[in-house]
Amino acid sequence: MQEKIDTKVVIIGAGIAGLCVSYFLTKKNISHLILERGEVANTWINERGENFHLVNPNWAIKIPEFGFGTKFFPSKNPDGFLNKIEIIEYVKSFAKYIGSNIYTDENVSSIDKENNRYKLTTSKRNISSEIVIIASGAFGESYIPKINLDVSSKVFQIHSSEFKDNDQLP
Repeated sequence: MQEKIDTKVVIIGAGIAGLCVSYFLTKKNISHLILERGEVANTWINERGENFHLVNPNWAIKIPEFGFGTKFFPSKNPDGFLNKIEIIEYVKSFAKYIGSNIYTDENVSSIDKENNRYKLTTSKRNISSEIVIIASGAFGESYIPKINLDVSSKVFQIHSSEFKDNDQLP
């Protein structure tokens, strides 16, 4: 029998968006938990190329108590861009800092609404919640439009979530 949990809010996704929501819910003493299909910063770890850098300059990062200019920020250069490794460590540090209940390696297989509550079924448990917030990242499922079928097979095509480094390119 699967474990059953009852909470006010469930956040799906342990990236920056989900962690920031958790930060503010914690400040308001609102009961919540985070579900993550992989690990904290999963999208950065598994769906970004090795040479990827954040597309926002450091000065634009405004994570509560953790943004540019704080003792936690990994760079002093306002016009710089964090690289993949810096971003992963930064996100993981923020997760540790806020101390939320994060359930990793847990897929959500269904969300149903019964009366005024959501019933979530995951790979590990059943959860009942008043509110569900989906903060699941940039892609979720890759989508490649059918127009790609009209492009010559000589043209190399890859979804951005699959690109890891330049060695993949012909």
